[in-house]
Amino acid sequence: MFWFIVGLFVLGALCGAAIRMMIFVIVLLGAAAIVIAATITHGSEAILLNAVVTVVTLQIGYAAGLILRTVVASRRRERSPGSLSEPVHTPYSEKRH
Repeated sequence: MFWFIVGLFVLGALCGAAIRMMIFVIVLLGAAAIVIAATITHGSEAILLNAVVTVVTLQIGYAAGLILRTVVASRRRERSPGSLSEPVHTPYSEKRH
């Protein structure tokens, strides 16, 4: 079960880092459907518990992926020489185009 949860977390993180929200919703629904189909013989309590664990793990992974994407983007902006936060010094006679 541990490896399954780690895999779901990684899948959620990949979705958060690379894929937009609509595709992630489809991934969530697909994962919930797979878990429900896989545990249908174990009873309603097991189905509900497994579906909740799956969806929550994917959502936490998605949030981690979003945070990772934001951190990478902010570091990339800090390193770029033409950062928007730094003023551009030009002589008064020249105009920027």
